[in-house]
Amino acid sequence: MEITGTLERMRELFMAQRDDHHEPAADPRALLDALAEQLRAHFEAEEGAEYFGAIAADCPALAGQVQGLRLAHAGLLRAGEHLRSIAEAPGGRLVLAPLITRLEEDVRAHEAEEARLLCEFFGLP
Repeated sequence: MEITGTLERMRELFMAQRDDHHEPAADPRALLDALAEQLRAHFEAEEGAEYFGAIAADCPALAGQVQGLRLAHAGLLRAGEHLRSIAEAPGGRLVLAPLITRLEEDVRAHEAEEARLLCEFFGLP
């Protein structure tokens, strides 16, 4: 997944600098902008009629789970925007590493929820 790769690159960038207590030499804003675009494109595809729309239409019992995943998309996008604002603040880059790790964990958990939804939809264990 392109999103996971971008998050890993960001985390590595900041973990390398965190122990030195210096701001990373590289500017994270380009990676944060790429991440935001990747998340938007990924979520737009999922929320389309062919994916979430089809699941909700074909199995109304799963509509609540689909809505929960849509709400999670909005939260993940806001988290990415928050990281961008921190990166722009003086000294903010010093605290990005754990926040990026948290976002990476949240994205992975979200993807696992989507996988569970698909398993339920297709009747898989």
